[in-house]
Formats: sequence, structure tokens, C-alpha cells
Amino acid sequence: MRRLAFVMLLPLVTLAAAPVQLSGPACIAQIEDEPDVVRDAVMARLKHLGGDAGLRNGMAECLARADAALNLWGEAAPLFDALSQKAAAKGGDPRAAASLAREAADAWRADNQNAAACASAARGLKLAPDEPLMRLSHARASLACDAPAAALADLSTGMTLTEEQQTQALVLRAQALRQTGKPEDAEAAASAALERTPDMPAALLERGLDRARTGKLRLARQDWERVVVTAPDSPESNHAQQDLDVLAADPDRTDAAE
Repeated sequence: MRRLAFVMLLPLVTLAAAPVQLSGPACIAQIEDEPDVVRDAVMARLKHLGGDAGLRNGMAECLARADAALNLWGEAAPLFDALSQKAAAKGGDPRAAASLAREAADAWRADNQNAAACASAARGLKLAPDEPLMRLSHARASLACDAPAAALADLSTGMTLTEEQQTQALVLRAQALRQTGKPEDAEAAASAALERTPDMPAALLERGLDRARTGKLRLARQDWERVVVTAPDSPESNHAQQDLDVLAADPDRTDAAE
């Protein structure tokens, strides 16, 4: 007798995605895994609510952080600014409002809107003048706004910094010294940063710029080539390659040591 084979057909089950929490720490906690999903969900809810609901219920901060995670700096910056101003108006710990102003300044700078970055950084510094991260952010913004003296003032007053922050401060100091026409001093500061963190892309790029200013073209080329080799996907690598191309296009330039 012929046996029939029976195949049990199981229904296909599609598991629904967990709903996105739309405000507060729970919303922010989801950004690391799915920033685009979080952003879409919050945007849809804000569109439904209208007005400034996001500032009232905490969704705006979640949206700002999702924007930043997606490198949508021009979207994140005004949200951080609005949140900072709201926090400052409420009173309480000014460092919280300063922290949001710092994030606004960093986002504006990443979006190449330097004047806005300087305005946000100045507001944050006024709220928390002794906060190290705020001072470093204000120094970066000042350099972007061609105000190296303000950056040096930020970096000259004693701060309690981590090892990494100390290295960052040295690079910022080097940039400020170069902008004030002191490339030799800038080279020394960049070299000090590299003693702490060898092959740091920002420090290598800066030292190359400092050395080029004083005619040390061979040494500048070595620094820029190290950036390209050790950090090929970094913004500093793109800048270093551009500088190398400029040198290659002008073979008649001579090294000051030659």
C-alpha cells in the first residue's frame, strides 16, 4: 500500500518590531541600535502633536540625539540650542544647560556654520565658565571663527583634564599658535601631543602644517604621509592628502633645510 507523506504547513509568523519609546531616557537608549527608526517615529509623533510639544515632553532631545547619530548636524544643532535655552530659563544646575549649548556648538561646527557655533559656545561658556569640556568646545569654535586669542585664553587657564583631553588641548593650542603667526611654538605643542599619543591624526596634520609654514617641507610631507597611512578614512587624511597634492604640484619649492 502506497504511503502518503504528509507535510505539516506551519503558518508564517512575522514578529512585530517593538514600539519605539518616544520620550526621555528610554527613547535615547534606543538610538544606538536604530537611530533612523527612532528619528522617523519621533518625527511622526511631533508632526501629529504640532507646536513645541517636543520641548515639553522630552521628545526634542531624543530627536536631536538621533539626528546627531545620523550626522544630520544642521537638524540637531537648533534643537540642542532650543533645549539649552529652555533649561537655562528654568534655572537649576547651569551645567546641564551648558552641556546642551556645547552639543549645539559642536553640531553647528560640524555643519560648517561657524558663526552659530561661536554663539552657542559663548552662551555655554557663560553658563559654565570652569567646565573643561565647555572650554575645549569654546576653543574649537573660536578657532573656526578666526579668534585664536580667545582659544588661547580658554586653554591658558588651569583645567582638570583627562589624559585624552590634555592631548586634545595641546592640538588646539598648536592650531591657535599657528593662527597667531607662531608656527615654531605651534610645532612644539603638536609634538608634545604626539609624545602623548603617537600617530594621532589631528596632531600629525597640525605639525605638518606648522612645519610647512617654516619651510620644513620634507618633515611636513612625512607627517602628512603618516596621517594617510595610519588613518586613511579620517577627515584628517583627506586634508593631509590635499596638502600632499599641493606639494606635488609645486616641485620647485625647496626645503628650508636644503
